[in-house]
Amino acid sequence: METVEFPVINRTAVTVIPKKPFWDWVNSFEPGGKVVSPDKMAVRSIYLIPEFEDLTEAEEYLRSNYDNIFKSELEGWYPTESVWPNQRTWEMFKAWFDYRLYDIIYDTEPEELEKA
Repeated sequence: METVEFPVINRTAVTVIPKKPFWDWVNSFEPGGKVVSPDKMAVRSIYLIPEFEDLTEAEEYLRSNYDNIFKSELEGWYPTESVWPNQRTWEMFKAWFDYRLYDIIYDTEPEELEKA
């Protein structure tokens, strides 16, 4: 049996999954109310952050840098910053999003990674 080896990318991945408070915010701008139903949306974003020895360090990094991810998620729906919540906190991030950290990222493709 042939062994398959994929290179490991030197990053930690964070998946971000919007929760009900996020969808309530999105729907608050839609005429007539509810347009996006949280139970029918399969929106998940993946962000690559620096590589860490363990996930505790990655969690600390995320805790210190969550706002850029928060802003990216808001901008994906409404790019006008004036409608974004002003007081975005770590607690609010956790209330609006589920997240998971992954410390081993395999690259299964031979092509070089490109940044757009």
